[in-house]
Amino acid sequence: MNRRRTATVGLGVAAVVAVGVAAVIVTGDDSSADAAETTTSLKTAKVVETDLVKETEYDGTLGRLVGDPIRASRSGTVTAAPSPGTTLGNGDALYSVDGEPVLGLIGDTPAYRPLTAYPDPSPVAAPLDGVITWLPEPGTELTHGSVVMRVDGKPVIALVGEVPAYRSLRKLPTNMTGDDVLQLEQNLAEMGLADSYGVVVDGEFTTQTANALKALQAWLGADTDGVLDLGEFVVIDAPTTVIDVLTQVGDRASTGGDPVLVLAHGERLRGADVAQLNAALAELGYLTGDSAPADEFTDATDTALRELQAAVGMEADGNLDLGELVFLPEPIRVASVGAPVGAALTPGTDVLDVTGEQVVVSLDLPAAHQGALVEGDPVTVELPDGTDVAATVASVARVATGSGSSTVFAVEIALDDPTADAVARLDQAPVDVSYVSDAVRGVTAVPVAALVALREGGYAVEVADGETTRLVAVRAGFFADGLVQVTGDLAPGDEVIVP
Repeated sequence: MNRRRTATVGLGVAAVVAVGVAAVIVTGDDSSADAAETTTSLKTAKVVETDLVKETEYDGTLGRLVGDPIRASRSGTVTAAPSPGTTLGNGDALYSVDGEPVLGLIGDTPAYRPLTAYPDPSPVAAPLDGVITWLPEPGTELTHGSVVMRVDGKPVIALVGEVPAYRSLRKLPTNMTGDDVLQLEQNLAEMGLADSYGVVVDGEFTTQTANALKALQAWLGADTDGVLDLGEFVVIDAPTTVIDVLTQVGDRASTGGDPVLVLAHGERLRGADVAQLNAALAELGYLTGDSAPADEFTDATDTALRELQAAVGMEADGNLDLGELVFLPEPIRVASVGAPVGAALTPGTDVLDVTGEQVVVSLDLPAAHQGALVEGDPVTVELPDGTDVAATVASVARVATGSGSSTVFAVEIALDDPTADAVARLDQAPVDVSYVSDAVRGVTAVPVAALVALREGGYAVEVADGETTRLVAVRAGFFADGLVQVTGDLAPGDEVIVP
């Protein structure tokens, strides 16, 4: 027995050489299938029924997709910034400028205009000098004869129309006439006072007009003189809503000074950016049950936005000016801070360098292996610490890059569980990517070293049979993991001799 195994095969059997098989050549004199040998001191291995899997391995790189940097849209000084590695998403403050947070919301359309209920609001200044003694609340409806504000206790009323206030309206010896008088009479008619006092709506200020005006003044608590002086009224082009109050009771106002109120003007703001805002507010739980169009800035949008602004430390005014909002296509991870706390910003300054939150693996597939990996294939990624994680081929480039032997196809691989602890700790790392390139299932196999190459061709294995051994002819098949598929007079559990 020992004499017969003294010569190992290095040449003569191509299949054995290809897989590095260490075998022996058996002469014709010893090839009898029932040749008996003693098994004393021989090493054996069991015949097994198993799956043989051949894997191919590539070098890959784990990392996060680099995104466009977050750039400033206004000037100021950075007063708060996140730490590298921070993940930011819907409803988070990305950084702060001059103490005001910049809000991040999820959406594909970039922020390109202020987001407010009305795109062209109308500011209203006080038409009288004095102390403001009353102001309406935001959301107050203003229409014909509504009180816009009170200055030194005197009401300033709203007239609906297109003729601006440019003179006092009163009864003259020769009746005053004009489009502004007609506008006043039309407003008195809308309030039901024209019919009550016999006013003819014809643009002529008559005694009847003065009497109807006195009735309105008495109802509003104004001087009942039947005269509407300049400063006692403002003209609005349609019934509208107070959307913001810019001052407070007790402040002093002056004619032509800073705006006191902001009124809605025209149609409500609509568009894809508004739809993104509504979707983000709904995702955060601030907006529910709104039946208005999804792309319209509704009262519910205004209320929800104010709640979010208060929660993140912004001024809760229901408006998002340019520079106060960044739409993010997906949650981001801060790679580095380009403008740390204290840095001066100008529009366009890179504030945050970011990557996507999702971890991906990329590799270059040699052109010679084209077709080895296709979208949807399962693969295994071995991390630097030796952990194996399941993954799936996400995409394979259709166009090769490079030239000659360096021609490759870019492959992107998605981890099945990108939130796993072993993955979440990594921003970038070299990894090994392996996939099953071939396999057979449920086959009879022996160690490759158990193969005996017969001089007349073919293979056998030496089976331990009690105290003796016998050669059993076999046909070799699939090689993998140090085992070889064999067919012949063998059964799982048999013992075969190995060197």
